[in-house]
Amino acid sequence: MANRKGPVAIVEIPNARLDFPLPGISLTYLLTFDLGSLDSSRLTEDELLERFGGFVVSSYVISENEIRSYATPPENILGIYKAEMYERRLKNSVLSQRTSVMMQLPTKDVVGIFHPKGDLVSADQTVKVDFTCTLNSIGVGFLAMWIHLGSQGPFSFTQMHNLRDIQSLTSNVDWRLGPGDGLRLLGRYSFADLAKFVILVLYSTLSKSLHLKSINHQLGDESIYSIHSDICKKLGASKSIDHYPVFHVDLTSGQGYCAEAATEFVQSNGSLIRGIVTGDANWNRKKPEVVSTFIDSYSFSTRSSLFWFTHPNGSMKIYSSDLETPLLTSMILIVFELELVLTMRYCLYKLIANLNSFSTLSRNTYPIRRLTKLRDQELRRLDDYYNLDILQKDTTVKRLSSFRKMLNIDEILQIADRKFDSLNSYMNTEYQNASAQRQFALSIIFGVFGAGTLAFNLIRQGIDRGVLKIDYWQHLGWVGAAMLTIILLISLWFSRMRMQ
Repeated sequence: MANRKGPVAIVEIPNARLDFPLPGISLTYLLTFDLGSLDSSRLTEDELLERFGGFVVSSYVISENEIRSYATPPENILGIYKAEMYERRLKNSVLSQRTSVMMQLPTKDVVGIFHPKGDLVSADQTVKVDFTCTLNSIGVGFLAMWIHLGSQGPFSFTQMHNLRDIQSLTSNVDWRLGPGDGLRLLGRYSFADLAKFVILVLYSTLSKSLHLKSINHQLGDESIYSIHSDICKKLGASKSIDHYPVFHVDLTSGQGYCAEAATEFVQSNGSLIRGIVTGDANWNRKKPEVVSTFIDSYSFSTRSSLFWFTHPNGSMKIYSSDLETPLLTSMILIVFELELVLTMRYCLYKLIANLNSFSTLSRNTYPIRRLTKLRDQELRRLDDYYNLDILQKDTTVKRLSSFRKMLNIDEILQIADRKFDSLNSYMNTEYQNASAQRQFALSIIFGVFGAGTLAFNLIRQGIDRGVLKIDYWQHLGWVGAAMLTIILLISLWFSRMRMQ
């Protein structure tokens, strides 16, 4: 695991000691979801611009070893994402492996943020929310929900712990999104529902079979959960959405807490930081060694000017006033790196589900050749997406290698490998059985032709010698042989179809 490197600068600590409640809090929910039968890579750039250009703030397409931008102001999230992440950290020679579309949606407002255990933002306060989305050719979507809480707060430990609960956090909204602002969401909804609404917008924009008016009508009568579930079923997509919280603590402004103040804060509040990052409800009952192990094992800072904790259940990044890079760039970096591994993990689970589905279908006489094509498609996705050689910045490569281990991605990959081996074994057995069936059918057919010829000759000799005098037997022999031959030919045809 990466540890903090370099000496901590000896500077004067600000008059006010850093402690909870914390100022400068913002939150990014990372959500991975299934695109089902939708594949943005099949659309031309003109088609993408036609469908999304009317309502997204900016977008770019990764295709054919280059990144093409469309109306991307350099100062927005997507502009930094492109310039500082993709162009600096991914090798151009392998960009085609990550064919995808990335876009930033218009900034939206939520009014108040409420939780059953206490309000976090009052009902008369407005909070800005941004959305960035990646649609990958591997059939997985990634949505980052940027909740800018910096002007609110400060937030206590309990409030920050409650911010993890995307299902129970609610806000009042009046949103219009989609082509022509065709979908409207009005009322109080959970943040999980807000994310589903954005995903519904993406689904309806990509799919011609989904109609905005129909979905808009449903939004007035049904829950977002039921609408999302129904559309996922139509698209052959899993309704499962993985949520992952990232906390940002901005100490770069205001009193300007320096690196030493941030270090003292982490040393004094390790158990609280662990509770927020892991979501452990019993954070205050853990032994000191559990906390120290967390601080050592899940720290990924490479500079003394910030702290970076990433755990399978969440992340926190603390930026001191000594931060050397622009704050937004550093915030985007953690989202960029986590996007790679979280998408990787979701894709693996989807791949395993597909392999299980193939196995079930194969038992119902699923065509071998079709099964082979589906297997090869999944293998190509695996080969293209799980190679960290696409990265060219050593610190990013090192962190991502650690993240893969932390999220048990290699173990999940081994499960997928075993599924592939099982499927290959089944397909080989079925292929051999089908080949044997075809050989047997051919042997019978040639045998029937031989027997028919022999019978015909015997009947003919009998007629010539006067033993048989009725032409009926001659015709009957030919008819019987012809019928048997037709039956066996049909059997051979079915055997051939089984191989296709």
